[in-house]
Amino acid sequence: MPLLDNLDAFLHGQPGMGLKPSQDGRVHIKGRLKFSASYDGSPTVEDCYQIHIVVFPEHQEKLPEVYEIGDRVPRDGDHHVNPDGSLCLGSPIRLHTILRKGFSLTEFVDRCLIPFLYATSLAELGHERFRLGELPHGTAGLIEDYAKLFGCTTRADVVRHLETLTLKKRRANKKRCPCLCGQKLVKCRTHKVMVMLRATVPKKLFKESLAAL
Repeated sequence: MPLLDNLDAFLHGQPGMGLKPSQDGRVHIKGRLKFSASYDGSPTVEDCYQIHIVVFPEHQEKLPEVYEIGDRVPRDGDHHVNPDGSLCLGSPIRLHTILRKGFSLTEFVDRCLIPFLYATSLAELGHERFRLGELPHGTAGLIEDYAKLFGCTTRADVVRHLETLTLKKRRANKKRCPCLCGQKLVKCRTHKVMVMLRATVPKKLFKESLAAL
C-alpha cells in the first residue's frame, strides 16, 4: 500500500522508531520520534516524543492511529486525545484534504502528526496552546471544521453538503446546491469544493462523517 511504500526511508530518517512484532494484521511502529519545526513565524521547536503508530494494511484508505506513550499529553478531550487514547490530529475529512490520495507514512507524520506535537511542545514552553488553530473536541469540532470546508455556518448546512457528497456525482450535480443559492450544484461555486473533496476523500468517509453528526 502507498502508505508503507517508503517505510524503510521513514525508519532511516527516524532511527529512534522501529517496527514491533504484531499478530493482529496491523503494522505497529513505536519509538522516539524527533522533529524540528516552525510554522507561520512561531518559534522553532526541536523535541522528541515516544510515539506508537498503527497502520491498517487491510484498509488502505484508513488513516493511521497515533498514540503518545510517554505520558506528556494528558489523556482528555481538552488535549485532543480520543477516548481510546489515540491522538485527535484533526477532522478525518480535513486530514485527507491535507494528505491527498496515495499519501506516504512520511507525509502523514510531517503534515498531520508533527504539527500536533509542535503545538503541544509550544504549550509546554508557555506559549498559547494550539496557536496554529484549535477546534472544539468531539461533534462540535467536526461541525466547525466541515463548515469552514464547505463555506457554511450551521450543522444543518454541513449535513446537506455531506448528504450531497454521498450521492453519485451525476445525480448530485443535477440537484439544487446544498448552499441553498437556488442553482443546480454544477452551476454554483460550491461545485469546485465538491470536486476537490471527491478527488481527495474516500466516499465512505462522507457517510461515516454524516453518521457522526
